Amino acid sequence: MKYVKTNIIILYIIIFLGNQTIFPIESVQANQPNNNFSDIQATHKLTDMPLFFTENQGQWDDIVQFRANSVGATMWFGSDAAYYQFTRIIESEISNSFDDVTLNMSKDLHQVESYETMLIKAKFIGANKNPQMVGVDMIDYKCNYYLGNDQSKWATNVPNYNAVLYEEIYDGIDLKYYDNGKQQMEYDFIVSPGADFSQIKIQYEGVESIAINNNGELIVTTMWGEVVEQRPVIYQVENNKRVPIDGSYIQKSDNSFGFALSSTFDSSIPLVIDPVLSYSTYLGGNQSDFGTAITVDASGAAYVTGHSSSTNFPMLNPYQIGDGSTDIFITKLNSSGTGLVYSTYLGGSSSEAAGGIAVDASGVVYLSGRTSSADFPTHNPYQGTLNGDAEDAFVVKISSGGDSLIYSTYLGGNNTDYVSDIAIDALGSAYVIGATVSTDFPTYNPYQGTILGATWDVFITKLNSSGDSLAYSTYLGGSGSDWGHGIAVDGLGFAYVVGYTYSSNFPTLNAYQGSKAIGKDVFVAKLSSAGNSLIYSTYIGGNDVDAELVNKNETHFLIISS
Repeated sequence: MKYVKTNIIILYIIIFLGNQTIFPIESVQANQPNNNFSDIQATHKLTDMPLFFTENQGQWDDIVQFRANSVGATMWFGSDAAYYQFTRIIESEISNSFDDVTLNMSKDLHQVESYETMLIKAKFIGANKNPQMVGVDMIDYKCNYYLGNDQSKWATNVPNYNAVLYEEIYDGIDLKYYDNGKQQMEYDFIVSPGADFSQIKIQYEGVESIAINNNGELIVTTMWGEVVEQRPVIYQVENNKRVPIDGSYIQKSDNSFGFALSSTFDSSIPLVIDPVLSYSTYLGGNQSDFGTAITVDASGAAYVTGHSSSTNFPMLNPYQIGDGSTDIFITKLNSSGTGLVYSTYLGGSSSEAAGGIAVDASGVVYLSGRTSSADFPTHNPYQGTLNGDAEDAFVVKISSGGDSLIYSTYLGGNNTDYVSDIAIDALGSAYVIGATVSTDFPTYNPYQGTILGATWDVFITKLNSSGDSLAYSTYLGGSGSDWGHGIAVDGLGFAYVVGYTYSSNFPTLNAYQGSKAIGKDVFVAKLSSAGNSLIYSTYIGGNDVDAELVNKNETHFLIISS
């Protein structure tokens, strides 16, 4: 199969996962030094991923048995029909009056106003009612679904295939869907010797009309525009060579079509009818999916995380998008960049957003983020329930295969808690940083035990390797709004944190710059290994607004020596 390269424009990649869409990559994080080239190479390779077909093992409704994703479309395959689902989101720019701290924490440039979903059903008229559906050519890439807090409903090691085959969809006729190597859906009707190809009849539901143009293409007119099925390629194979057969679409009643042959063929050997589905002629609707962080391990494998509001299978007519909630994805790409190793979905019935990601020497992944789901999946947690009605931070540790949770815990108080970044040490302890307005955010052996003022304070928390207890947890801030954005840890367990502050009384010690000028300034601080004291803490800024951009491979503001 030939992959088609796509250009990459600095901050944007097209990524092919279980939630197919375009992800703006907003930050790059890496535990290994000098990996800038590896990160860029990894994100570039993600643009080349082909279609694959994911088996339904209970993660979706049993009306479908497989799902595939391509740019701008999700395709579902049931025994009596294939469903082509298109989703676009109507968005508006965030108002300038939107809270500055919340804006930086959300990292999203737009807010969703409403969803629009269009579903086209390709129904196999007169087909056998229960054809055998099988995946063809299993690939190494596996999917894991940790959705909700009921572990009996989690699906792990879900297989993916290069194609899906309907056996005997009509008498003597098989149907195969696959990727044509150009990120387009292609399907073949394989007509056995002696079988009657005129049995084939496909009816489109959910469209305005169908027509055949002068080029022999099937034009499917929808409320959003046109979907095109290219002129079918029809052939037989004799002596290992393709013998073309002249043929075309034939339009029938009720938005249905079949195929007609205008030349003779040998009925003693198989006949292949091969159309290509193209939906790129009307794409352009936005999708609400974001990549937030990437890291690499010592072997060069890349780990990408983000959050997606892609839909579940629409169950009713009129077809609707799901509950609009947003879940996390964590995806591992192999070191050569030629394939995916696993993709894990994580979330509850409400919304989640990913923060930072880290990986240890054995390939175990550590993830931070935020959730408003009361049923967020937890396992061996320090905090097992959502605290209050707002969002809590979460910290998750996932096995090297992506197929089990080592721990998953909420982390938060009685109000909103956001987390931005995560780092790990050699013992498997996780260090997270973010901001909170909770007056009861969990603290332990803190440098600062209470929130100051009625606005946001930074929090820095260290969890032990099992995730069920705190090594320390502390506020850090003054009387104004303070936001923690990035964290790193050295071999002795000293945590280095960066963010910004509006506070004129932000705690400083051994400061390079001991006071704030105007507006907001960057801060940089180093905490002791016990977390209960500062080694140093300093403002960095001038006479206007200053904000940090965290990238662990590049320094964008200043290097502070230890």
